[in-house]
Amino acid sequence: MASQQIQSSPDDFWSRRYKAEGVLWGEQPSPTAEIAIKHFLPGIQVVEIGFGYGRDLVFLAQQGFKITGVDSSTAGSQMARSSLSKLGVNAEKIFTGRFESVDLPQAHFAGVLSHRFLHLLTNPNEIDAFLDKLLQITLPGAIICIGARDTTDLNTEQMISKGNGVFEYCKRPGHLISYWDQKRFTDVFASSFEILDFTKQTEQESKDSTELCHLTVMVAIRKTI
Repeated sequence: MASQQIQSSPDDFWSRRYKAEGVLWGEQPSPTAEIAIKHFLPGIQVVEIGFGYGRDLVFLAQQGFKITGVDSSTAGSQMARSSLSKLGVNAEKIFTGRFESVDLPQAHFAGVLSHRFLHLLTNPNEIDAFLDKLLQITLPGAIICIGARDTTDLNTEQMISKGNGVFEYCKRPGHLISYWDQKRFTDVFASSFEILDFTKQTEQESKDSTELCHLTVMVAIRKTI
């Protein structure tokens, strides 16, 4: 029997959340972004994949990086543009759409940031498309910094298994998670990227929740051959 392909509607789901709950994770930079700036060279072209409502876009722009953002949420993109404008900083460009589909420049970016996005890819084909796109748009030697929900974060009292390693929040229908750990990162990325470091981080699941979200953050460099 063929495995079931789980589909989601990221724009609808996240736009509803942003409209209802605002800045879900506050306005301070994410743990992944704080790690990334320790590895990025000053002033490089950076793309953020899954920027949410733009807190890390703002942070990176304030640090002097030439930042491009991609996110599927229309509401999140509007919030990001508003925040950048209010704070007097600029993004090179903001794309609203799926990362694998938007028209990003080829062999252009020396840095990649992605925080709490990768675990939202719940179909193996989506992960393949993510990696293919990443290789198209990055330069040899590019630094990527990706933070995703760790397997230790799975709480079976709060999540329903949807099969194929995908779980859905009981109280938040449509919020699907596919958890990551060091082995999974290595299996997916090590053929094209030299992994420099893994770190464990925590962050509030959302600003109105006392629960911690446990993350694995990978820093890697794109291989030159």
